[in-house]
Amino acid sequence: MKLKLLEFWNRARFTVFVTLLSCALLYLRYGQQDITEHLKLWGTDLLIKLAPHVEATDVVLVEIDDQDTKSQGQWPWPRASLAHLVERLRQNGASVIVFADVFSEADLAKTDAAFAKSIMDNGVILSRSVDGNKIVDPVEPIRSSALALGFNNLQPDPNGVVRRLNLFRLVNDRAYYSLGVEAIAGLMGEKSAEVNNLSHGYELKINDLRPWAVESNSLWRPKFNRNFQHINATA
Repeated sequence: MKLKLLEFWNRARFTVFVTLLSCALLYLRYGQQDITEHLKLWGTDLLIKLAPHVEATDVVLVEIDDQDTKSQGQWPWPRASLAHLVERLRQNGASVIVFADVFSEADLAKTDAAFAKSIMDNGVILSRSVDGNKIVDPVEPIRSSALALGFNNLQPDPNGVVRRLNLFRLVNDRAYYSLGVEAIAGLMGEKSAEVNNLSHGYELKINDLRPWAVESNSLWRPKFNRNFQHINATA
C-alpha cells in the first residue's frame, strides 16, 4: 500500500510541476491578462466540442463546388445565372435567400438588371461591408431591389478564430445590422431590427422575439452545434 501511495504521489507531483511550469511560461509569454483570455477561449472551444449536435431544419447552405464551376465556369458567375438560382430556390420553398457576396462592382456580363429584377420583392438579402466608417454597398440597381442589406464583416478573437459575431455596428449614430440579424428580421416579416441604448450595453429587438442584451462591442456568441443541410448551386 505504501508503495502504491508513493507511486501516486510521484505521479501527482510531476503533474503539478508540469502544470505550474506551463502556467509560468504562459505568463512570461503573454502576461496575466492574455492568459486569462486564452483560458476563456480554450474553455469556449471545449464547450463547443462537448455540446450535442442537432440537425437544423430551417436553414440550407447553397455551396459552389467543383461540380458547379465545371458546369458554370469559375466564380464570379454572370448575375443572370444568379437570377436563375434565385428563381429555383423560391420554387423549392425558400422564404428568405441570403447572398454572402458584396456585389460592389458592375457585372462584366452586364446582367445586373436581370439579377435586380429576380430579387425584387423576392425575399433576397444582400451583403454590404462596414469597416470603420467606410460603407460599401452593392451597385445599383441591385442595391435598391434587395429586401435588406446586412454587413458580413467578421471580427476574430486574438488567436485568429471567429467565435463571436457583431450583431450591429454604429456609424455616425446610425445602426447597421449584420447579415444574420437582417435574415432573421426578413423571416419575421420586419424591414429591419431595432437597437436601444442601455446603461450597461445595448438591447437588440426584432419583432416579438425576446430581445438580445449585448455588451457595448455588440459581440454575440452564437451556438456552433448546428449541422446544416448542404446543396449544390446547380444541383
